[in-house]
Formats: sequence, structure tokens, C-alpha cells
Amino acid sequence: MYEYGASKEEYHGLQIALQVRTQLQHAWATAVETMDLFSGSELKYGKGDPDVLRFFVLVSSLMAHEEGVSPVPGAEASVEELLAELTQLEDSLGIVARLRAYESLVGDHATSDRRNALTLELWRREARLTVTVHETLALAQERLTELEALDDDDLDAVLVNIARISQLREAYPNYYADTGRFTEFVTSRLVGALTR
Repeated sequence: MYEYGASKEEYHGLQIALQVRTQLQHAWATAVETMDLFSGSELKYGKGDPDVLRFFVLVSSLMAHEEGVSPVPGAEASVEELLAELTQLEDSLGIVARLRAYESLVGDHATSDRRNALTLELWRREARLTVTVHETLALAQERLTELEALDDDDLDAVLVNIARISQLREAYPNYYADTGRFTEFVTSRLVGALTR
């Protein structure tokens, strides 16, 4: 059994959900979370620009086709029809370019390979990620408590205790706006659609 440990008393005793995803599902979820983190949207909760939501529904159905599972409700069309609609939306919204721009803003902070307790602070409006390595886990927890006390909707913070800091980007791809697998999937499908 897992227990949620957080500095805010109201979070104590909450249950934890464990998600198991394929690589494509993880790429999709990371892209949605990245859009939410950097744009302040709530796509993950079905809120936001209907065209952006539709874009992600279409990509999800294309990924479902790729994995041989049922498409997303409301996007059960053929691969060709999904690609045609996705092409139109990408042309008008530029989601792939936006995701790539977010990634280029953040950079990489992985610099050593020893066990580390650290905090990640993502300031959305500034598109700034701060990674702070702490001497002890207790100091990292103290910093997270300070950040949570700010109660700032612009800030997303997390405490990480990781064996090798070089694994940080892989563990938290949305903080690094690491949407490469997602944008590669979308781009390859759109290019393929144009050459048919």
C-alpha cells in the first residue's frame, strides 16, 4: 500500500493512482501535460480550446490505430480521414511548433550521476524551470513546503529523490517539455498523409 506524503495536511491519507502506459500513450500524456504546464490550459481535464482538444483526440485515435486498439470515442474514422482533419488543425494551430518551442526554452539540467534530493520548480509564465540540488532530503522537503506555501497557480513544483540526476529528464519529461516522441509521431503521420 502506498501513502501520499505531502506537506499540506489536507493531502494526507489520499490514495495514489498508478498508471501503466505504452510508450505512445506516455508520449501523448506528456504532450498534453506539457501544453497544460506551459500554456496554463487544462486540456487534461477536458477544458480549453475545442480545436486543441480535438487535435489531441485525433492523435490519440491515430496512436490507438497504431497499437491495434479501439479508437477514441468521437474519432472512429479511418486513418486517412483522421489524418486529413489533423492536417487542417495542425496548419491552423501549429501545435507541433509550439511543443518544440517549449522544449527549446527549458534546456537540460542533468549534470552529475550521484544520488540527489532536489526540487523542480516550473514557472509557467516565464517558461522557466529551476532544478535545485539539496544536501539532504529534509532540505528538499523544506524547500517544497516553502514553494507550496506560495499558493501560486503559476508555479508547479515537485520533490525528487533520484539515484542518478542524468535520469531526471526521462522521469519528468513534461517539466522539460520533452515532447519529441509525440511530435515525431505526429510529423511522420502528417508527412506520410501528404505523400499519399
